[in-house]
Amino acid sequence: MGVKECGWGIKKVDDVQGMAYLLSGGSGRYVSLKRLVLDWLDIGDYGLDIKKEEDILEVPRDKLYGYNASDVEATIRLFSIFEKKLKDELEWSELFGLWKRDLGWAYENVLKNLLYMITELRVNGIKVDLEYLRNLEGELLEKKKRMQEEIGLDINLNSPKQVLGWLKSKGIQVDSTNKSVLEGLLEEVEIEEVKLLMEYRAIEKLLGTYVVPLRVEHVGMDGLVHANFSVVSSSTGRLSCNEPNLMNIPNRLGPLVEKAFVSRFEDGYIVKADFSQHELRVACQYARDKSMRKFFESGVDIHTKVAMEIYGLREEELGTEREKELRRVAKGFNFGVIYGRGAKSIASELGMTEEEGRRMIAEYFKMFRELKLWLDGVREFALRYGFVRSMFGRVRWLGKDETDEGLGQKAVNTPVQSAASDIAGIVVYEIMKEIKKRGLRAKVVNFIHDAVLVDCPGEEVEEVKSIINEKVK
Repeated sequence: MGVKECGWGIKKVDDVQGMAYLLSGGSGRYVSLKRLVLDWLDIGDYGLDIKKEEDILEVPRDKLYGYNASDVEATIRLFSIFEKKLKDELEWSELFGLWKRDLGWAYENVLKNLLYMITELRVNGIKVDLEYLRNLEGELLEKKKRMQEEIGLDINLNSPKQVLGWLKSKGIQVDSTNKSVLEGLLEEVEIEEVKLLMEYRAIEKLLGTYVVPLRVEHVGMDGLVHANFSVVSSSTGRLSCNEPNLMNIPNRLGPLVEKAFVSRFEDGYIVKADFSQHELRVACQYARDKSMRKFFESGVDIHTKVAMEIYGLREEELGTEREKELRRVAKGFNFGVIYGRGAKSIASELGMTEEEGRRMIAEYFKMFRELKLWLDGVREFALRYGFVRSMFGRVRWLGKDETDEGLGQKAVNTPVQSAASDIAGIVVYEIMKEIKKRGLRAKVVNFIHDAVLVDCPGEEVEEVKSIINEKVK
């Protein structure tokens, strides 16, 4: 059923759950084969009705054979239905690209490649230094203990009520201990107690979410972590990962965890390559914005450029702390705009008044006029048709009960995030193919939205870097 050689050791097969995911337009996300049978076929429910995996040994063989046959029949019938439906006749607009691509194109040219890319990732796994993790766990536990002693052994730091009481005893008046509230405090003034609490929480999360689970649960007998990657778990088509989530290691103290991932080769290295300002480049491609394209082609850092044009950053301030801070704000502003957020939302995150937010947005769109036209056009398309598309043919249906602002955010965010993820995933797939083609020992071991990690023997590092540079162009 649609089986053919992929050319690098793994066979390409069709996947009815992937087909169903594309047809759902991001609303259904992952569904089981049984659920698809109930929704699409007339053969009713079927199964073995066993309590636990061990009980399968007690099931008579003829019943097992019947169950397996039902699975095969259901899969073939679903494939036949979905193959026709993927040739969609939904509305298209040049807002999403000059060449119309349907769901069938997205399935054949994107999703199937991504499926085999994540299969390879899972098979390859990534090496973990268990001794480093054990030492890190001890250090973090000791640090956590000292911080608890500094704050007070009688205070339960997992109790918002007790933490609020402790903060108020230090003269810090807040109504909540939520992360956003505490971060807002730190933006105004350095408060040692708040910094201490935030660091304590970061350490606790690092221990509970990464350090201990990695060491105890996720490292296999081969010393590798084989995480679960998925192409059917997000509404925009963005890849996801769990058990453990290797795509979302937190920024605060994150490098401590990253150091645990090492090369499997005795003289090896982990090569990491980033897709620079990836989503902004995709937005530029959609909007065909001349000013934005000029910045990218000249090599100018677009976040720094926006900081200079909107926030008054001067050339003589480049390389200073002021540039670093204004670039951070400009970066948040850039992404806030392409994610379709309004003045109130952007202003709230960046610590400015709503009026300042409106003024900044107006100044921004004086720089990037075509981007403004594209954003407005996508919103109008979404309001008219109830869905948006990406340049690769994906569809996302939007809720009818959305507010105009909520629908607008999803409408403009989806084409950008979806295409950016697909482009990066396809590039990683091509890197894998080239590594296999050349017979190298290097292995792609992780994909983090806009970055790829390749585990290389020392003698292959330069060749792998050359492959990456060639495929990213």
